[in-house]
Amino acid sequence: MMRYRDDGARGGVGIFIREDINFKIREDIGVFTPHIFESICITIINPNGKNTVMGLIYRPNTEPRVDIDIFSPTLFDI
Repeated sequence: MMRYRDDGARGGVGIFIREDINFKIREDIGVFTPHIFESICITIINPNGKNTVMGLIYRPNTEPRVDIDIFSPTLFDI
């Protein structure tokens, strides 16, 4: 599962998941604002009923687009 920037050859986030693991993409909590806040979140569906939410968050640090004033409030909202 990957989310990537459309404006270049680099950047984005990804989670590698084994084929035998049942999961659901969590669009409701995954935020992807290129060059500012890049994340992807999933719920791993466990047979025992105890599901696991997993997320990956990346804060790009490439000037001049990086904006900590947007990144921090977004992180706290999630």
